[in-house]
Amino acid sequence: MYGRVSSHERKARGDLSRQVAHVRETVVFRGWQDIVEITDVASGLSAKRQRLIRLMEMARQGRITGIFALRQGIVAIYWHD
Repeated sequence: MYGRVSSHERKARGDLSRQVAHVRETVVFRGWQDIVEITDVASGLSAKRQRLIRLMEMARQGRITGIFALRQGIVAIYWHD
């Protein structure tokens, strides 16, 4: 599960917590387990989002099979077998 906000101010306002809670709610509803939660505070335009880079590396290594993220209020699911 991946969450990101663009600034520490947005994180302090609770934007990241609400985003993660929304995604977690969907994940739990669908019955998925063994969820890894990764968050970043960085610009969406930045290629230096270290935790996203780590998440993508985990996917390449086959350690995870799906990524759940909130995109414009909708939970996006990226899945591979």
